[in-house]
Amino acid sequence: QARTFTPEHVAQFSELTGDTNPIHVDPAFAATTRFKRPIVHGVFMNAVISALMGVQLPGSGSIYMSQSIKFKAPLHVGDTMVARVEVTEVDSSKPIITLRTTCRRADDASILMDGEAKVLVPS
Repeated sequence: QARTFTPEHVAQFSELTGDTNPIHVDPAFAATTRFKRPIVHGVFMNAVISALMGVQLPGSGSIYMSQSIKFKAPLHVGDTMVARVEVTEVDSSKPIITLRTTCRRADDASILMDGEAKVLVPS
């Protein structure tokens, strides 16, 4: 699932969550940092992973049980990322699957976020 986060998306996320860290929403402030431009909230990228699991794999009715995340690189506001989930384990005794979760930069495929999620699948 490809997603481009616009300044408007990031501003709305900041307002909804209360995370108004200027590294995300203030270009003048971001210019003084090592990132040089505003960066997308890491958990905003992870929200795309949540959407993938709730809508596509495993899909409607699934319940997000746990997630481990490693943020490897920033995504600048206006850039595009590609989110992916991949089943790595199926617990045959319970309706639980484990998925590898990744977000990569669209233009060079570098890893932005890597992790693992456990999901309760509908029975």
